[in-house]
Amino acid sequence: MPAEAPRMSCQSRLLGYRVRTTGVGRFSGSAMDVGLVRRDDVEPKNKESRNRPRWNKGLLFFLSCLSISIGLGNVWRFPTLAYQNGGGAFLIPYFILLFVVGKPVYFLELAIGQFSGKGGVKTWECVPGFKGISVAQFVTSFYILVAYNYIMALCLFYLFASMQSPLPWSNCDPQWSDENCFHQSMASIHF
Repeated sequence: MPAEAPRMSCQSRLLGYRVRTTGVGRFSGSAMDVGLVRRDDVEPKNKESRNRPRWNKGLLFFLSCLSISIGLGNVWRFPTLAYQNGGGAFLIPYFILLFVVGKPVYFLELAIGQFSGKGGVKTWECVPGFKGISVAQFVTSFYILVAYNYIMALCLFYLFASMQSPLPWSNCDPQWSDENCFHQSMASIHF
């Protein structure tokens, strides 16, 4: 009677490891004991997994996570929202939601990515019902990319426009102005 091929657990598939067999279809450990076998008994599925780069300093990892977390919304929009919604009183529910919802979800994504060693879409292959999460993450990232690219295009446009002499917005040319255009030379007339 041929030996039945062992089933790999979700954990071992996420890790990208397979347990070496000793003989035909015999494991040196069960698939559920992947974390308990010796390092020599567990090998990565492909060579890319063996040579993956690692963070050699905790500070670099922290700064990388910080750069992903802090965006235009934190620097530009947050002070405006705080001012419009009561100033300091707005910070109380903000920090409560930050620590109750935001940080756990952030660390969950970080842990799942580190645990699986795969990208956002491939991570959820283990649980087919959660595949919609990866699609939602991709669509959300795409919409954020479109919005931030528009803002970056405006920044670049005004950067290069500011290198012209005279500055295009220093006078009331029809190209830049409308009926509410205000020129410095008319200050004594209006006030």
